[in-house]
Amino acid sequence: MSDELTQEPPVAEPTAQPEPTAPSAPVAAALTPLAQRFLSQTRPWVRFMAIVAFATAALMMLFGGFMLVLSFFGGLAARSQGELGPLGGALRLGFMSVTYVVLAALYVPAGVFLFRYASAIRRIEFHATDAGLEEALRYQKSFWRYAGILTVIGLVVTILMLAVAVIVAGVAAAMAAAGRS
Repeated sequence: MSDELTQEPPVAEPTAQPEPTAPSAPVAAALTPLAQRFLSQTRPWVRFMAIVAFATAALMMLFGGFMLVLSFFGGLAARSQGELGPLGGALRLGFMSVTYVVLAALYVPAGVFLFRYASAIRRIEFHATDAGLEEALRYQKSFWRYAGILTVIGLVVTILMLAVAVIVAGVAAAMAAAGRS
């Protein structure tokens, strides 16, 4: 009996756990009442953001169109007076108007994805099915993929613009220094 008390308990050797792999069969995920409530609470905000995206796109289109008309008439007025200065201003205004129209066009797909996502959530509220949940998640995935791609493009353009600004500032400073000597 004293041997049993003095012996150390046997140490279990750790067994290697198998690496998790993708399931061979689809995993069924139930849409619980709480999950459905969270989706239902999200829907009005998703719909609101879709409407904001559409309204922003419409306002940007109107503003860009207005600027385009102004640049056209400004360019005509400048050419009729034979002045180059106002024509340059009209060209810049025309470039800005085209930029607004392009940016407005980029808002529309985001609004469409959000609107479809909100509509899919609404259908789940009435009839919760796996297919309905998959549809909602597909639209949500599409929105976030689109937003991510636009974010990457925006970051690249911003970095390029900063690099160009630094180069232009350096050239301007060098020219100013050379002019003083």
